[in-house]
Amino acid sequence: MKSSLMQAILISLGSWLIFMSIDSMFLGVFTIVQKSHYNLFPDFISSVTILVCYLCIGISLGLISVMILFIKRKIYQAKQSDSFYVALSLSLAVNCMINIFSISNALGLPFKTVPTYIILFGFLLCGFIKITHYLKKSMLISLVSLCVSIELFWSIVRGFLKGGILFVLINPINMVYVFPLALFICSIVFIFIYLLVPYVIPKIKNRPVMLLLVFFITCLVFKDTLNSYSTSEHIDVCTNKPNILLIVMDTTRVDHLSCYGYHKKTTPHIDRYAQDAVIYKNAYSTASWTLPSMASILTGTYPGYHGAHRVETSETYFPMNKLNDKNTTLAELLKQAGYNTAGIVGCEFLTKVFGLHQGFNYFDDKISSYLFTLSTFAVLQCSNHFFPLIDYLSSKGYYGYRVADQINKSALSWLEENGKKEPFFLFLHYFDPHHPYWPEELGTAQRNIPDKIRGKYKKGNVNYVDMERGIIDSVMRGEKPLLPDEKDYLLNNYNREISILDKKIGAIFKKLEDMSLYDNTLIIITADHGESFGEHNLMLHGVHLYDDNIHVPLIIKYPLRDKQKGFIDYPVSLVGIVPTILSHLSIEPPDFIQGSPFNQRHEQRIIAQNYFDPNFKKQKWAKRFMYDLISIKVGDYKYIKVLNGEDQLFNLKEDQKETDNIIKKGEGIKNNIRNLLDLYTKQLKLAEKSNGKVVIDKKTMQNLKALGYIN
Repeated sequence: MKSSLMQAILISLGSWLIFMSIDSMFLGVFTIVQKSHYNLFPDFISSVTILVCYLCIGISLGLISVMILFIKRKIYQAKQSDSFYVALSLSLAVNCMINIFSISNALGLPFKTVPTYIILFGFLLCGFIKITHYLKKSMLISLVSLCVSIELFWSIVRGFLKGGILFVLINPINMVYVFPLALFICSIVFIFIYLLVPYVIPKIKNRPVMLLLVFFITCLVFKDTLNSYSTSEHIDVCTNKPNILLIVMDTTRVDHLSCYGYHKKTTPHIDRYAQDAVIYKNAYSTASWTLPSMASILTGTYPGYHGAHRVETSETYFPMNKLNDKNTTLAELLKQAGYNTAGIVGCEFLTKVFGLHQGFNYFDDKISSYLFTLSTFAVLQCSNHFFPLIDYLSSKGYYGYRVADQINKSALSWLEENGKKEPFFLFLHYFDPHHPYWPEELGTAQRNIPDKIRGKYKKGNVNYVDMERGIIDSVMRGEKPLLPDEKDYLLNNYNREISILDKKIGAIFKKLEDMSLYDNTLIIITADHGESFGEHNLMLHGVHLYDDNIHVPLIIKYPLRDKQKGFIDYPVSLVGIVPTILSHLSIEPPDFIQGSPFNQRHEQRIIAQNYFDPNFKKQKWAKRFMYDLISIKVGDYKYIKVLNGEDQLFNLKEDQKETDNIIKKGEGIKNNIRNLLDLYTKQLKLAEKSNGKVVIDKKTMQNLKALGYIN
């Protein structure tokens, strides 16, 4: 009995290690082929967790096999070899059921009821027992040939599902053809291993050479996991200038910071910093989403000039331009002035792929994404239907963007090493307030979500992110407005994200203070854009130019010797960040700079632009978003020019929420402001229409598509 026990457990363990190895091989090869700047392969701790998961399944099924054998022996005499047949068949059947469950859910196949799964499992188990009895080769060859070919079959099928590895690498294939293709390939593999390998292995006399070859191939497959997270370069720096710290909080509304009067204490650390700073009450971004807004912040130019925005074309799924090398960034200007420049960023749109790395000596944009890990390992993919794995990975910064903990780890390390080599320019981008707005507890458990919301949007999902998307989509598709209880719930989660980020920013301030760098550092805190929570029946950002999307916080703490602080009421544009920094350093701004220093009140031009996403043409519900927009704020009035649509004019003094379009009442005001906007458009060379050539490479578009940026 002991020998049967050990044999059953070893067979089960061996089976599941082979399953895991095939999945790992798929992911490793994909990582090499993609050459992505994403860290696609799991880190050491995650890899060990996956290994333990597979080992536990193997041991559990081995023990179940022993129980089956024990019952079998009670009924009639069982052979010693039965432990092999039962253990291997049980592992294969369970593996197939895991894959069938995941694939049927992904494809919407009608395998939903428990009796159906029980019958199917029984059929598979009996079938595999029958097949294993026909295998006459050694147990090892039979085990390897069956496990490799079966897992290869399922890996190919899963790979062609939406978001799978093969779906990304190859043009999508109809699933009707995928199954016979996978069956053909795994049949060839089975024949090769079962019939040919037994003849090849005995002829290899130098076994150590073969082991070294296997080790070399393994290292080649997984070499990308050893890649550095960043690039850096050494420069000689001078030490007689103030340090500069630019912090950008993604998706942060100005009216949700307590230092701006929000009724909840969301930002105590920023509040303390703001006491010694200048708070701009009316600061505006140049766009309502990350790429064009960040490009404006870093170049001092408007989107229609720098060109990093969406493009109207049918050439690609993700039509947009990166920041062209012809643009000069703040990092490049400060580098020329002797600054040691470093950038640490949290999302795709700020990576090298989109050109925002220009001028940084050290640029950390290595983002981990376990999306492909989840879709490649069958056990994880199946588990995600029962446990909120996507929630966990996303909230920890392993699903296509980074969280504040990861940004701080890199930033604090860089400061420790370089902080005393003054002066430095450090740019930190935090993604945390961006949706999903994580609740205190992940998943869709009843204790976590109000019953009314949970009952309406859970729909069988165990991940909070899927439920939140349901709320957002119901509003964006025009099905209904955002209801008060839904808004309260989302805002509570959003405020929590801001509070967590505030604590992390406070850790950066403390590090500067501990290193005696705080007093001699010019610190700027702002946001790239805001967020909609039901205003104008909209959610999120990036489709309009209302103030909830472009009115942002801006707080500047000057070095100790410059005692500027207090509130500034007049409006300023974030294109003024570059000239403000250059002015403080007594550096003459280049001619291309379109912004003005913030102390030049009458030179501020509050212009914003948004180019529509051509993918909206495929969506009937998105018709209201299919317009290129350019807005300008003049005095109490805000004018939004809607190309090929109805323009909008708001009196912000009387209508702060921009709900009363007075375009027909204020014809004279409209004409005056429009003429001024047309003049600025011509002077600043702002492209109004989103025509242009896409320069984003195919692999980047595939990554973005798989990561959910494209529907």
